[in-house]
Amino acid sequence: MANGSCNLGSINLNAFVRKNFTEEAYFDSGRFIEVVKSMISGLDELLDIMGERHALASQREHVIEWREVGLGVMGLADLALSMGLGYGTSEFIKVLDVIMSTMANAAAQASVELAVEKGTFPKYDYEKISSSRFFNEVYSEETKNMIQEYGLRNSRLLSIAPTGSISNIIGVSGGVEPYFMLGYQRTIKSMFEDEKTIWIYEKTPLKMMKYFKLENHYDLPDWAKITSQNINVNSRLKVQETIQKYVDTAISSTFNLPNDATTGDVEGIYKSAWARGIKGVTVFRDNCKKIGILTGGGDSFDKHPAEKPSMVIKELWYNKATQEEKQFITNIQIGESDYQVEKIGLEYCPECGSHLVKKNGCTQCSSNDCDYEKCGI
Repeated sequence: MANGSCNLGSINLNAFVRKNFTEEAYFDSGRFIEVVKSMISGLDELLDIMGERHALASQREHVIEWREVGLGVMGLADLALSMGLGYGTSEFIKVLDVIMSTMANAAAQASVELAVEKGTFPKYDYEKISSSRFFNEVYSEETKNMIQEYGLRNSRLLSIAPTGSISNIIGVSGGVEPYFMLGYQRTIKSMFEDEKTIWIYEKTPLKMMKYFKLENHYDLPDWAKITSQNINVNSRLKVQETIQKYVDTAISSTFNLPNDATTGDVEGIYKSAWARGIKGVTVFRDNCKKIGILTGGGDSFDKHPAEKPSMVIKELWYNKATQEEKQFITNIQIGESDYQVEKIGLEYCPECGSHLVKKNGCTQCSSNDCDYEKCGI
């Protein structure tokens, strides 16, 4: 929401796996619930500590009225290895669904407990909240009854941040994404020293290698080597689809593609995400023109450079006052550093019937097989 507070915190999911790398590995839900509730309480308290320090009056007012917090997770790819699950597999999805459902309900119940102690957020409206699909599909009967009786302290509770720096500090995968690679180059920028690039390995794969006494990560089983470079797109989308059911705000999630991915691959991701109702998708292709923080190393050239895209859009405008309809053609041309947009009234070629477009400052037929030019007459 506009003027909202970016009051975020994240929990390391891998920290709740017990008997790591064994057939008896399990997720400690009891301890997880305790930590979720403590985190919600802490983030709510931060709203009071930091609320008056926001620069704008509208921000300070928003914090008071809505009391938004954003609790998220990290270490999901590590959890997959520790529990013997391939990231994105059907077994992994079942476990993930239970974890996220547990988290959403624990967070809501924690907010209810805070409401009992300190009161609900000023804009609280039970009728609106209880009529939402999120309320009815995510919360258990116990959680619903608690909210009905006591209300909520916070208008929003869960948000999945990328956790790039904090996950790197504690040595787990960022946010809800798969490993970028099991080993990769990381570019480090600091105000105290020059930019430098280092080669590192993820910690949990190394722990797994030591546990099974393997020479290197190439000897790991195939399911343990799933990364953003080789994961099936549908599996990747299924992970985000599963998580977003239980997240009441936003999810930061990047599809990191290898450099041999084509523009068709990128288009397919966006279309599939739209068809599944995914909230949002970000795509980044390794070794593109804009170099990312993470790179796979190796060749620095672009294996599949994309052509500069162009787009022609037909629009129909309707004036309610005059009941007049008018059609337009909008041409969009993408350049190196900017884009150009031209909108012209829709006209048809008198020779072949195709619509006319603006090309090189002249109105021409859009058909490649027709040479008609309006400005040449």
